Amino acid sequence: MQFKTGDIVKARVLSMPNIIHSGIVLMRDDTILVAHNTPSKKNPAGGNTVIETMNAFLDAGREIIRVRETQLNYEQIMNAFHEIKHVPFNLLEFNCDDFVYYVRTGKRRSSLLTMFKKRLLRNISAIEKSKRKK
Repeated sequence: MQFKTGDIVKARVLSMPNIIHSGIVLMRDDTILVAHNTPSKKNPAGGNTVIETMNAFLDAGREIIRVRETQLNYEQIMNAFHEIKHVPFNLLEFNCDDFVYYVRTGKRRSSLLTMFKKRLLRNISAIEKSKRKK
C-alpha cells in the first residue's frame, strides 16, 4: 500500500472488531509514521497523542481498512500535534477521531458527544411527535 503525508488511515482494532482507530500519515524520508491519539501510550507532554512507525501502529493489533487522501502537509500536522499533545485521551471528549479532526480543522470537538446529542434530540423529537398524536 502506498502512503503519503496527510493520508487519514482508519484501522480495525483486531481484538475489538467494532472499534475503528484513526491516525494521520507522516512521511519522513522513506519511513511511514502515524500520528494518533491512543489510551495505551503516553507522550512526554503527558497526553496520549503519539507519532510512531506504521509497523508499530499495526503491531498494536490493528488492520488498515480505509485510507483517505487529504491536502495536509507535514508542517501542518506537526504544528497541530505540538499544540494538542498535552491533552490526555478521553473516549468521550478527545479520542482518535477528535485528534484527526483537530489536525484537519484546528478546532476541538467530541465526535461521540456530538453523536449522542444528535441521537438524544432525535429521540426527544420522536417522543414529542407521538405525544402530539395522542
